[in-house]
Amino acid sequence: MRNVIMILFVFCNFISYSQEIVLDSIVEDSMDYYDDVIDSYDSVEQEYSGYISFLSIQYKHNIVSTPVSFQYNPFGFDVGLYKQFNSDLPFFLGITLSMDMYGSESYQYYDYGFEDGYEYRFSDDFRGYIVNVDMGGKYFSKRSFWVFNPYIQLDLEYRYAFAAINTVNLDLDEMINTNYEGGNSGLGYAFGFGSLIDINSDGLFLNFSINYNSGGGLFLYNKKYDNDMILSVLDNFDYKHFPIGFLTFKLGISFSK
Repeated sequence: MRNVIMILFVFCNFISYSQEIVLDSIVEDSMDYYDDVIDSYDSVEQEYSGYISFLSIQYKHNIVSTPVSFQYNPFGFDVGLYKQFNSDLPFFLGITLSMDMYGSESYQYYDYGFEDGYEYRFSDDFRGYIVNVDMGGKYFSKRSFWVFNPYIQLDLEYRYAFAAINTVNLDLDEMINTNYEGGNSGLGYAFGFGSLIDINSDGLFLNFSINYNSGGGLFLYNKKYDNDMILSVLDNFDYKHFPIGFLTFKLGISFSK
């Protein structure tokens, strides 16, 4: 009887010890899983990045620092993409591409068609363009004011100016060719402020901004008003250097992710 009791006692101790090992293993595995989840969460936080994209129409009011006045206020559009690299800092770096148009003019004349030799009425249609590539950043306020989330921005600009002249056969309503004139470039900067406007749409906002674009060294076309001899649409323009600055007004939409 004593031997049976001893056997049962040893067996119970063995069962208890085995259960303790199993429980310790389960707890240890659970803690490892918990640590893995925390490490994964930390890595997500460290790699977090947000995006904001912009699509706007823009109007530029020229500010000329010379006695020669530039006669146009360019109008165009821009697209931009900015990325947040640190979730704790509301600062976005990115790039904006824009194109503005100014100085349209048409000149009509009669000439003979190159292929058939018949006389047709032609038109040379002129339009000046300014293309901008802006690289910089936007710093957003950490708090909103009603539906407004304001920001300030600073950019470096690369500008390219040119004119396109489309030759059209008006009688046949056909585009004959396109010539590009006066291509030149310059560097500058831009700074200003703006705001996103909450419209109760997930990830979609209205956006407006006002910027000052510095006077870059560009050659641009200015309209002549005292030219009696016109043989080409370019005879209607002076091609001059303008150290010109602009106040740029933008209105559009923004997407955030």
